Parts: sequence; C-alpha cells; structure tokens
Amino acid sequence: DGRKVVLTELKGKVVLIDFWSTTCLPCVQELPGLKKRYDQYKDQGLEIIGISLDPDKAALEQFIQKEQIPWPQYYDPAGADS
Repeated sequence: DGRKVVLTELKGKVVLIDFWSTTCLPCVQELPGLKKRYDQYKDQGLEIIGISLDPDKAALEQFIQKEQIPWPQYYDPAGADS
C-alpha cells in the first residue's frame, strides 16, 4: 500500500506477518477477527504486516480500501509462486 516498513522500528513489538489473498476464502473470513485483535492490542505493541499473494494488484488495492485494512500491505507480483 506504499508504506515503508522498517523492521528495526518494530523491535520490542509483537509482529504478526499475515500471508493472504483476497481469493482465499479462509483468509477473508479471518479478517474481522484480525482487525478486532489489532484494535484491541495495537496500543500494547501489536503490529501486523500483510503479505498479499493476490494475482491482481488493482483488485487487492480495491479490497484494502473497501475493508479499511489499517496495517501495511506488501504486494508480491509473483503471487503464490513467490
């Protein structure tokens, strides 16, 4: 989503790396729970970084905006083959 993630700035925090795709039904179903936990624990140091394995970047960007996902997303154009 264009945000730069500097891992050294996350030292001392709990970091959840979420490999997911908008085409993965379990991943999408998990999203409300992730958002709830993020809201609950972000002030205590929880950080989430999404790694998208989507084949379509435009669809991903649209989904992120629609769902208002607050954590940074990394798009890998190689998708699931990365």
